[in-house]
Formats: sequence, structure tokens, C-alpha cells
Amino acid sequence: MENQPPKKNSWVETIRPRPVWLRWLLRGIIHLIGHTAMTVTVHGREHIPASGPLIVVANHFSIWEPPLMIYTIPKPLSILAAGDMDWPWTQAWALYLYGYIPTNRDSFKPSTIRQARRALENGAFLGIFPEAGMSPNYQLRPGKPGAVYLSHLTGAKILPLGFSGYEDPARDWRQLRRPRFHARVGKPFGPFSLSEDSTAKKREFEAYTHAVMRRIAALLPPQHRGYYLDDPAVAPYLMYPFD
Repeated sequence: MENQPPKKNSWVETIRPRPVWLRWLLRGIIHLIGHTAMTVTVHGREHIPASGPLIVVANHFSIWEPPLMIYTIPKPLSILAAGDMDWPWTQAWALYLYGYIPTNRDSFKPSTIRQARRALENGAFLGIFPEAGMSPNYQLRPGKPGAVYLSHLTGAKILPLGFSGYEDPARDWRQLRRPRFHARVGKPFGPFSLSEDSTAKKREFEAYTHAVMRRIAALLPPQHRGYYLDDPAVAPYLMYPFD
């Protein structure tokens, strides 16, 4: 018994996205912080569709990507986040305030699929971090197929984002400098359509998920592309110069 992992708090599974008006308000607060305490440069804002449904995907290296996604996308987001872990209080309060759709990172639960599908069918912008967890070394990893599956179910297009430039913002603040953050927006693509045959569908899940991650990799500086650094299939999606 003493070797069992600690049980996560029940509130994690009961949380839901907050009312749209509150998410608009919180986005305004995040924008205010972004304009005063840091410098956030959004590249390619013109690629963001005016309306949904839309699945927004991005890299996940640290705690900064969710607020950066909210900053970048000019609509209230419904965000999928881990519902199978205990969040530290330093992050839990923000997650609780903005709300999210809890998901199991190893497999989509029916309740997660229902909530995400309902949001997309109502024209929402749905935020997903396909790596299903933060990378401790700022290196992009292969993703999970959730975005592909939801695109197949709902016909929603996928919009890739790449976030970088924030490896040590605390150092900049200590030196009385505003840290520089970069958000690069790719072009929407999809939707995906999966075969009925289970063997073919398994291959398609893998191929399409790599296609999603390659588009994210193309929006990151080379030193952060990780698994996809030497992947020649990233090249067609390169859109921005990197210093």
C-alpha cells in the first residue's frame, strides 16, 4: 500500500471550461500582462481563421504555452489538459480559474471526446498540446493522436502554433528586462479522414500525427525541434526565418 502513487484530487476531473465572458476577461488580463511584463511577438496572425470550429495545436515545453496560446488566439479557447495528475498549486489556481476539459493522457475517455466534440460542433476553438505533457529539455517530442481523431470526428481544421524564446524569463526579470516570447502561427490544414479498416486506421493515426508534429516543428527554432530536427519532411512547412 505504501508504494502506491498518491491519489489525485477529485476536483481535477470535475473542472470544465468557464463561461465565455470569463474567458474573454481573462484573455484581456493576459494581454495586459503580455504588454507590460514581457514582449510577445506574434508572427503570422493572418493565418488564424475568423471562426471555428478549429483545433489549435502547439508545442508544450513549460507552463508558458497555455497562456501564450490564449494570448495568440483572438477567441476564447476550450483547452484540453491533464485530468490524470495532481497539479501544483502554483498552476492549479490558473487552471481552475480559466477551466479546461480534463483528459487522460494515455487514452481519450468517452467523456473527453463528448465534451471536445460538442465544443467543436458549436464552433469553438479547441486547444490541444499533442505531446501530452511538458518536455523538460525544450525538445519537441512525438505527439498523441487526439487532434487527428477529433478532426476526423468533426471535420475541424487544425492550426499549428510554435512557441519559443522563454527558456529563462526569470533571469530577464531579475535583470530588469522584459523577456521576449515568440508565437509563430502556421497555416490551417486538414481535416483528416480515417479509414474504416482498423489496420489501415492505425497506420493513418501514426502518419497523420507525425504530420501534425512536423508542422509544429517547422514553427520552432532548429535547436528545439527535438525528434523532428533531422526530418526532411519538415522542410515544406518552413515559413519563418530563424536567427
